[in-house]
Amino acid sequence: GFTGKIACAYIHKQYGSTIKWAIAGRSKAKLDDLSTELDGIPGILIADGNDERALSEIAIKSDVVATCAGPFSRYGSNLVKCCAEQGTHYCDITGESDWVREMIVKYDDLARSTGSRIVHMCGHDSVPWDLSSMMLAKKLKEKN
Repeated sequence: GFTGKIACAYIHKQYGSTIKWAIAGRSKAKLDDLSTELDGIPGILIADGNDERALSEIAIKSDVVATCAGPFSRYGSNLVKCCAEQGTHYCDITGESDWVREMIVKYDDLARSTGSRIVHMCGHDSVPWDLSSMMLAKKLKEKN
């Protein structure tokens, strides 16, 4: 999608072929087009958000999965589960706090046991909340 393409363009510009990375999604044709735009550098992995076997294969092949595919409550739960099971680190850009709470309840113990780090809200959806928290902490510090 839109945000994923921006993230890929950034990774390509910053790192190019100095790191091993891949793009993933449902549509091989769209991924082929994106890979061409990125000089053919990233590998291509095909998976649907409902295909746990394919998502598990991605988690097995990866040290870190960064995802921009929302809404996360619809497309992200199986990926979080697979990363937690495989000990693969995971981050997303969700702003869906109810879904994040659900993922913590379901997968935090498993992720801890496999060494997986599950980090939600690493992007623009969470920035207003992060800034609000920072300003509140600053004000509280001023009063103490």
